[in-house]
Amino acid sequence: MKTPLILAIALLVAVAACAPKAVPPAPVAPPEPPAPAAPSPSDVEQVASDVESIQADLGDTSDIDALDDELAELEQLDVE
Repeated sequence: MKTPLILAIALLVAVAACAPKAVPPAPVAPPEPPAPAAPSPSDVEQVASDVESIQADLGDTSDIDALDDELAELEQLDVE
């Protein structure tokens, strides 16, 4: 009666020894924030060119001055 019990225990020990072991999951590092995208030199040159163009357009205010004069004349009219 002892022999079958000893064999059963030995079999259980052998099965337990051969069973795959649970591997703990590797720690997950938080993702690194993306690096800020630096504008390429061509983008910077394009923006500088656009700014210069806009400044050149704003430098000529003769149209705005003429409209201001017209508006002042219209405001002086007596509308009733």
